[in-house]
Amino acid sequence: MVMPVRVGDSFVAEVNRFAQGVVFAVDTGAAVIQEALGTLNNSGFGQQAVDYAYRHNVPVMASAATRTLGTTTIHPTTSTRSS
Repeated sequence: MVMPVRVGDSFVAEVNRFAQGVVFAVDTGAAVIQEALGTLNNSGFGQQAVDYAYRHNVPVMASAATRTLGTTTIHPTTSTRSS
């Protein structure tokens, strides 16, 4: 089953909305979380959400691209996890 969870209007999202989407997906039975977006900001909640997914054996597949829009660099939303 595919469960789309929209956390932004484009490929750029606010990190806390991303985190809320991760927690929602885990709590409603997601087996894998795949994201293809970046954030302009970072927060502890974002990392906590990814850690929450891992603690529930739900892998988070993150995009790996970095993009520059004007003077702002957009990084993949998840942080340092690689396993």
